[in-house]
Amino acid sequence: MALRNPHLRMFGAALAAAAIMLAQPSAAAQIKSEPQAKTPAAVQKAARAPTLIVNPPAPGLGLPTGVPAFDPDGSPYVLSAWSESSLRQVSDCDALFSLFAPFATLRAELVKRGENPQQFTDGVVLSYSIEGMAEPSSVSRYYEFSRSLRGSELSRDTGPSGNGVRGEMRSLNGGFVAEQLPVTPYAADGSYMPYPLVRVEARDAASGAILAVTKAELPVSTEFACANCHGGASSKPGISTETATAILTAHDKRSGTKLLAEARAGRPRACSSCHDDALKTDTMSLSASMHGFHATRLTGMGAAACANCHPQGAASRIARDQHQARGVNCTRCHGDMENHAAALLTFEAEANKKTAARLLSAIPGRAPGVVPRAAHVQQPSCGGCHDFKTRPLASTASAVGKWTQPDEPPFAARKDLIGGLACAACHGPAHALYPSDNPYGRDRDDIAPMQYQGVSLPLGGLGHCSACHTVAMDPATSVHHPMPPRTGTRISLPDSVKPTKPRVLMPHKAHGELACTACHHAGYADDGIMRCTNSGCHDKAEASSDDPLFFRTPFHGPGMSCMGCHQAAKKQDKPHGPVDCAGCHTER
Repeated sequence: MALRNPHLRMFGAALAAAAIMLAQPSAAAQIKSEPQAKTPAAVQKAARAPTLIVNPPAPGLGLPTGVPAFDPDGSPYVLSAWSESSLRQVSDCDALFSLFAPFATLRAELVKRGENPQQFTDGVVLSYSIEGMAEPSSVSRYYEFSRSLRGSELSRDTGPSGNGVRGEMRSLNGGFVAEQLPVTPYAADGSYMPYPLVRVEARDAASGAILAVTKAELPVSTEFACANCHGGASSKPGISTETATAILTAHDKRSGTKLLAEARAGRPRACSSCHDDALKTDTMSLSASMHGFHATRLTGMGAAACANCHPQGAASRIARDQHQARGVNCTRCHGDMENHAAALLTFEAEANKKTAARLLSAIPGRAPGVVPRAAHVQQPSCGGCHDFKTRPLASTASAVGKWTQPDEPPFAARKDLIGGLACAACHGPAHALYPSDNPYGRDRDDIAPMQYQGVSLPLGGLGHCSACHTVAMDPATSVHHPMPPRTGTRISLPDSVKPTKPRVLMPHKAHGELACTACHHAGYADDGIMRCTNSGCHDKAEASSDDPLFFRTPFHGPGMSCMGCHQAAKKQDKPHGPVDCAGCHTER
């Protein structure tokens, strides 16, 4: 199996047309002739998974990314870019209310390669340009109602910071940032595209010469499953007019507001205008309000409760990295719905938000002694699972209650141990860390590692330090952070076979839930474990690929083999191990 080669994965933009075409309703259609809102009894016992409303491209295919060229022998710079969020969610019902505005923040770092690589910001201009996306004002009504939603009118196709779909980034803390870029998940051809790409160029400020080029994603989604409980259409992305009306009706009834009447009069509100995450108002933060209220209605569902609002099984997926692939879902870091909400509410109850205590007391099944946290300020800490001494087990790892400190920067801006590179510059954004698996193309999330090292792993992974360092480096002495050695049983080969790829270390602990005989089907011999290539077993060095005794069969063959098992689990959307070469062939 070949490593992911970007030049072999350009299958044509025509696949984008396979996504459902979206038509934007007129203003009159959104705010007139509304049916009476429903408050279904099912809202008290919602337990079904969100409706699949958009189909991604056919499995195994991918849309082109156009990975920029990189010469490891001659290119003097490495440019890395990433979105602050693995998936920016946009409510897309702005004529009635705005839950999340259509803006995303882009970050980048430029490194001058050498024996001692250095971040480079002086005398450099970084520009960005979002590719293939429809003009935001042509597919979003946010600009039409911006005065009401945010208090002042917003220029079309720009964000609150003045940035548009193309422009320049500003330098910040050794890197670059462009805040609140306008984004929507609709391509210029009208198809649904939740993973638009942005091209980033670094130029010499004096001469204008290009120093480096890269690409990154600005993932954005309008897929919500509000209709599951609130009623209304769910056949396309966005919150439908009927569903949004039902939500406002319920809010008006419970809170004594007049949001629906105001919206119909052309004055829709942004949820954050009352529910401020900075706790500057008398009401709770938006996150605590949303999770606290819905926790009593989505109990006992585990990760399925999260997927009702944060898309995971549809075309846009908030979690796409190896954590999700190996069964470390959102509940293992944030807690299940009950305890995630309890942590947020406990913090706000301690800040004297009266509603928080009432909602907290109504959540059944929450654990005692939940560690409180401030919404969007304290997040699950990477150090909750990764002590950088040993590799955590996917079956037991958990960061619940191990929150970052209030003064710690978010992951997108966090620095390595020497305060140099941002963690995300090498690892990618949280929830879409390299390597990631995107339904619109395996390498769509992993452009930087494919560009600079030809394999989908964190930059520098498996000893690929030459991305930045022009001299040989020992990963064991990394100054960025300790790199625990890979451990496991070294897979043996017949004596006559010369390995062409790094040898595989089989991590038995990671397979602890399997019976030994699932792989060692012949059991044990008196002198220890019967290895795959023991004499009389899979010991043939030269054989046809369908010969069960060929030495490659137990590893790459169909059915009960390493790769066969992993791929079968992936098809069933179950936790699985690596499904490409680099995931297994890791020994250095």
